[in-house]
Amino acid sequence: MPELTPSENWLYLEHGAAPAAWNMACDQWFLTNAKSFGKPILRTYRWDCPSLSIGYFQAWPGELASRCAVVRRPTGGAMVYHGQDLTFTVVLPPRHPWRQLPTLQRYQQIHQRIALLFKNRGDNARLSKTCQPAKNPLPPAPIEACFAKSSRYDVTLHGLKVAGGAQRVTKDGLLHQGSILAEGQPPVTPAEFLRTWETTGIRFAPISLTPSQLAAIQNLASTRFSSREWNERIA
Repeated sequence: MPELTPSENWLYLEHGAAPAAWNMACDQWFLTNAKSFGKPILRTYRWDCPSLSIGYFQAWPGELASRCAVVRRPTGGAMVYHGQDLTFTVVLPPRHPWRQLPTLQRYQQIHQRIALLFKNRGDNARLSKTCQPAKNPLPPAPIEACFAKSSRYDVTLHGLKVAGGAQRVTKDGLLHQGSILAEGQPPVTPAEFLRTWETTGIRFAPISLTPSQLAAIQNLASTRFSSREWNERIA
């Protein structure tokens, strides 16, 4: 495994399951305000009902949208089904060293920590070296589904892609949205996730959202991430 980043201080937010639009609004709000926090932020969360998140550039999933909640992410990548997975977000301020890295190296920094989590369990997790098909755990298996194939530096276990992500870089900072599958293995808990990151030299200070911050996120969820104009990309 490549050498990990030296010790530094991050912020951490964990909360319970939330609606799809709210989850995406929260990530977008943190990206927009990354500079004001001044430190990297790690967020872990879940979904209040079975949901599909689709990539920023993806087409509307058509008939699949009738089966569960659907929301368009602010990041790219392919669609992800959210059931019992652990979802996480990394938000970096503009001047953080990881933001200055090439895209693949940023993925490597994040996903090697997830691989370490599985290795601490005694599982032989690997980082993919190339793009390749993966055993798909989701019926049906749309060809554009994120977990239908692994890209370089995705986390694989016994041929199954178990963790993937997508990123967006703006003048405000960097947003990484990731998901860790639960199928065929004990679900990853937020506490286990956090402990693994702490062993790599990152110290976390817990934060909570103020009423005004929650109101701003809810407004963004209602006006953008719940709208057909955003989700279905209606011209």
